[in-house]
Amino acid sequence: MSVVSLFPFPNIRDGQKEFLQDAKKAVEDGKHLIAYAPAGIGKTAAALTSCLECALQDSRTVFFLTSKRTQHRIAVETLRKISEKTELTAVDVIAKHAMCIRKEAMAIRAGFNEWCVTQQKKCKPFLNYSHKASHFVAENIMNVEELMDYCISEEMCPYRTAFEAAKSANVVVCDYNYIFSPMSASVLSKMEKTLSDTVLIVDEAHNLPDRIRENFSASLDAFMLRGTANEIKETDEVLRRHLLSLASVFDRFPRGGEAIVAEEEFVYTVEDVLKGSLEQMTYDDFLERLKMSAKAIIEGDTWVYPNILRVIEFLDGWRTQEKCVRILSNASLSYRLLDPSMVSAEIFEGVHASVLMSGTLYPTHIYADILGIPPARRITGEYRSPFAKKNRLVLLSKGITTRYVERGEMLYGRIASRISTLTSCIPRNAAAFFPSYEILERVASCVKSEKKILTEGREMSKREREGLFEKLMKAKSKGGALLLGVQGGSMSEGIDYYDNLLDAVFIVGLPLAPPSLEVKSIIYYYNQVFEDGEYYGYILPAMNKVLQAAGRLIRSESDRGVVILMDDRFIQPKYLRCFPKDFAFSVVRDEEKACKGFFGIETSIYTEGVSSHHADAKTRHQHDLT
Repeated sequence: MSVVSLFPFPNIRDGQKEFLQDAKKAVEDGKHLIAYAPAGIGKTAAALTSCLECALQDSRTVFFLTSKRTQHRIAVETLRKISEKTELTAVDVIAKHAMCIRKEAMAIRAGFNEWCVTQQKKCKPFLNYSHKASHFVAENIMNVEELMDYCISEEMCPYRTAFEAAKSANVVVCDYNYIFSPMSASVLSKMEKTLSDTVLIVDEAHNLPDRIRENFSASLDAFMLRGTANEIKETDEVLRRHLLSLASVFDRFPRGGEAIVAEEEFVYTVEDVLKGSLEQMTYDDFLERLKMSAKAIIEGDTWVYPNILRVIEFLDGWRTQEKCVRILSNASLSYRLLDPSMVSAEIFEGVHASVLMSGTLYPTHIYADILGIPPARRITGEYRSPFAKKNRLVLLSKGITTRYVERGEMLYGRIASRISTLTSCIPRNAAAFFPSYEILERVASCVKSEKKILTEGREMSKREREGLFEKLMKAKSKGGALLLGVQGGSMSEGIDYYDNLLDAVFIVGLPLAPPSLEVKSIIYYYNQVFEDGEYYGYILPAMNKVLQAAGRLIRSESDRGVVILMDDRFIQPKYLRCFPKDFAFSVVRDEEKACKGFFGIETSIYTEGVSSHHADAKTRHQHDLT
């Protein structure tokens, strides 16, 4: 069996062949490929083909990890095509609560697993499970929507059916949380899998560090404590009074500013509250009593939103979580994981091999460092885009920066004027992505365009954002629209603008995180580990959002368009080094003329070219764009 014979499509694209070869070698040698693979290279097919060849031979399981439902479907479609060439079983599974077909599940998310366990002895869909159904699901390679439709028709639990199918499946398509969460060890055990017999494919792997941080962080405030007291009601009056007393302590915390809190400081605060009881309790006694009450609540006849489970998670993690910063902010306590490698290093050490891939996983060695993948077991790869370079023009618009000290009405007016002028040169749709909603809103009020202006709002629902996308599609044939969104938001990362839906993308400013205690703590931590904390913990996350937003433009071989970078800081070496080699941009004297030239209105303009290939690239040269 060769990797080419399993490849599900008639032709291998430029850059895809090298990716296939490197991925195959990584799996054969038990290593980890960290791959910068631009859009259009065919990452999913290349990764699945190469990993499956080795995994099938050695009876290992491939876990394809992705957070996007659309990517779930693409992975399943690819597996179906591969299955035409070799015998293959696979299952697609999402979060347990999202697969439940009972009406009650809609109101339950936190604590759903615990509730589900209490229901299984009387849950008809769960009890209707059959091995025959699991085999049918695995052998027919269904996406999760099809799997759920099938299970509904059979009146059986989709999650149990999928989970049982996963035990014998060659491939499991699932979310990051199945491997990189506090529950991952028990999930693998129940699936009868071991890390050593697992090959991981991590899609959109640039998201993994933040997902791990979020999974191993928690917060606590007075609202949660009072909610827990209400859930306990009269079943444990002593515990209820302690929760209310602790909530009162939170009420006295300052509402403004931030402060780092020592682990012992909060433990002493809790134990001071507990001293008011005739029953002498320690912090650990209090935690155990909460766990007993939680069990009684979960097993009860009525179910409410389980604040108690969140309180237990926080109190447990406050004492046990390592490599985190503990912060008091706006009368809320939180602990935030600083180092995702505390979790991921052990996972990558344990699995047989992995392929981590993304169109913005750059620089690759930095992500390997952050995730704790040692040099001896890593292979880094940067692959060529299959799209013609002439199809994308990247310009740096000079004279604008969103640095905090520069912000004000003059700046917002200048940005709006520049966007308004350049949008008039764009044939159809354009999108402008800002570093924050505040700047978006200030600029939006000044933008003047003949195109319809569509604005992403702070509190928009998923359906409302989908509505913006639909309006953009309709506007394409009617002179176009201008979409205003934020870098790092749903419109700049979570949506595939297919069929050349955008002709231009404006990247307005750098989305550097506000200097919170958490950000400062991450920078300080990485200074101790890598001696470049600002780059690892501050600049790189912002530049990834820039690259994600810019990547919305070219999604296929026939797409054409302009990326306009609007911040003078992009030319500074510390930001320049974050751009991949295929993202060279130019500084032009006349941006309006450049855009018109690109779209065939005018040609030949005078430019100052700037290489973005290296961090020390400072030399400018002059040339003509044709």
